[in-house]
Amino acid sequence: MASHAQPAFPPLSLLSLVTFFVVLAVVCVTGLSIQGPWLGLTVEPAGDRGLAVVSVHPEGPLTGELSPGEHLVAVTAPDSGQALSLRTYDPAFNPHSQSRYQGYNDYMQYQGKIASALQHDAVNLELSDGSTVTVNALSSRPISSLPVAFWLLNLFGAMACLVSLSVWMFRPGHWPARLLALSGSGFFFATLLHSVWEARELALPRATFELLMRGNHIGLHLLLVSLLVLMVIYPRRLPTAKWLVPGLLLLTVAQQLNENLQLWNLPQHTFYLPLAFYYLAGVTAAVIQWRLARYHPLDRGALRWLFLSILMAMGGGMLVYFLPALLGYAPLSDLTTMVGIASTLYIGFALGILRYRLFQIERWWFIAWAWFLGGFLVLLVDLLVVSFLGVNQGYALTFSVLAVCWLYLPFRQWLWRRLLPSSEVYMEQYLPGFVEALFTSLPGKEAEHWRSMLVTVFQPLALETGEKPVARTELVSNGARLLVPSLNDDAPALSLLYGQHGRRLFTERDRKLAEALSAVASRVCNLRAARMAGADQERKRIMRDLHDDVGGRLLTLMHTATEERYVNLARGALSALRETIYALDERRRYNLQDMLDEFRLELEERATAAGLNVVWRGVPPAGSISLPPRYFINLRRVLSEAVSNAVVHGGSGQLDVYFSVNAHQIEFQLENVLRCDTSENSDRFRGRGLNNMYTRIAELEGELSLFCRVGEAPRFCLHAVVPIPTDKEL
Repeated sequence: MASHAQPAFPPLSLLSLVTFFVVLAVVCVTGLSIQGPWLGLTVEPAGDRGLAVVSVHPEGPLTGELSPGEHLVAVTAPDSGQALSLRTYDPAFNPHSQSRYQGYNDYMQYQGKIASALQHDAVNLELSDGSTVTVNALSSRPISSLPVAFWLLNLFGAMACLVSLSVWMFRPGHWPARLLALSGSGFFFATLLHSVWEARELALPRATFELLMRGNHIGLHLLLVSLLVLMVIYPRRLPTAKWLVPGLLLLTVAQQLNENLQLWNLPQHTFYLPLAFYYLAGVTAAVIQWRLARYHPLDRGALRWLFLSILMAMGGGMLVYFLPALLGYAPLSDLTTMVGIASTLYIGFALGILRYRLFQIERWWFIAWAWFLGGFLVLLVDLLVVSFLGVNQGYALTFSVLAVCWLYLPFRQWLWRRLLPSSEVYMEQYLPGFVEALFTSLPGKEAEHWRSMLVTVFQPLALETGEKPVARTELVSNGARLLVPSLNDDAPALSLLYGQHGRRLFTERDRKLAEALSAVASRVCNLRAARMAGADQERKRIMRDLHDDVGGRLLTLMHTATEERYVNLARGALSALRETIYALDERRRYNLQDMLDEFRLELEERATAAGLNVVWRGVPPAGSISLPPRYFINLRRVLSEAVSNAVVHGGSGQLDVYFSVNAHQIEFQLENVLRCDTSENSDRFRGRGLNNMYTRIAELEGELSLFCRVGEAPRFCLHAVVPIPTDKEL
């Protein structure tokens, strides 16, 4: 586990803080965009006919004065008397579409004059029919009048900003993550400023428009340069990166100085040619990275997503907007659509994280986002409720208070508990079950219970395996990680990443709690080991006593008995005693094929004596599968009891025996005719023998089914499936 710098507070808290500032920035530009003067008109260019009125806002000052379909041809401020023509004027024009500084400056100057004219108390609007309408523009406009493009631009920018910054929050010391965060921040800054001039009605003050344009281009170049440097150093640093990156930054600074000081017009298109250069440089870097990764399939997989996201998204924007403008043609789409296409690159980054662990981030990144959005949902519910209650009149105050107290607040509390559980841990809920599970678990399952307990108590974003063992619980990376010892002293430590699904860092209290849990787990494991050691010693004593005492007596009886019947009984008892002794020796193993061969011989001998015809089906070779004594004895006794039931309760006829063995399980079924009907049999067979079979199969974690087939001759069936234990389980 590599050590990386971590933030000084939880990433989800940092993400919440960033979201607050993003929302605050959108609120600020919204406030700037609704500042007047506002006429309440939606217009579109109509060539020499001026501006066609598309709609008149009902809250605007021109309601009833103008109608859709009329054309504005000039704006005149009464005090100056200068008529500013609106013929061939486009209020939604993007000044950077002009290929030369002169065209850019001419448009900015003219639309600035229109903005100055609209600042007067009374403005004359000349219509195409020669009539004039005098209007007092409002000093502000309602938020509902802002165009959809304004909200889409801010949505695209906020999404890019939050996705890119959330990657950096989990990998703050990782340079590719830093560059991604810079690109997302530049994207948001560019779209934030762009949304203001996109929302303009007819014009903006020139100084304001100039400032918005300069800031937008700085954000756009920050976005492109960051992505280009990212492609130069990720996933492998290009050999020329030492001089290429500083040279690229110097070139960008020089280009921005030239643009802001308007020193020199670039060939073809002063504003868009550098954007084409960035894209071509990115394609070149992608080709070099692809060649360097030809022997590294994982890097190539990541490159597919990285380059698909960057080159396809940015290539789409270049194709539909920048390239046509660069060549002197009309763009294929508006700027808002182009920005939407470009923003998909951050969705590509998110999918790359899911698919190829881009930036070395695991899938828990999506879990963190799910918890963050859950908290955001709670706040949204709060906002909706407050908004709903805000429209109630005074006479409904009592009802509103009761509704909030009885309905909303309980629902809100429930939602908070469901989505954002408290960091307070009540150990009395978990500790008894954990101790019981650890004390009674099968050998080799202790680590599984320990990991499950840590996940339940601390709810980390991820539980990983460290590089080396630790003696005590440790807080590392400013609380971003909690290192907990494994139950096996030689095993690497367990590393917990961020508590409460990424909502908080680990604290000293968490460290002490994990240390206490580790101490409890160690004591339980030691107690369990002591119990097993004592049980092993007791088994060995019982084995000695049975072998030396009872075994000796049975052997003597077998040799001194005068009747063959007693000799056979003593021999059978001695054989059963040996099986019992062997069952106590956990180190002994039995070959499954030998057991099946012995069982088949015994079954045929007993069945023939009882007049039963044995039919074997599906008896595969068991190979070298070996079983511990507990499995051998239990299976042997269940099969023996099943044969006894068939001999005692079955009629003469056929006994079907089915066996199937693979590397994972043993499956067998015995089926015989009954001498009684099914109703009599259902009560008759509920005795100690069947109960013992259920108990023995359950002890092996298998399943046993006993049922009757109804027909002309009722048949009794015993079906069992027993898993074969692995070496770890033994």
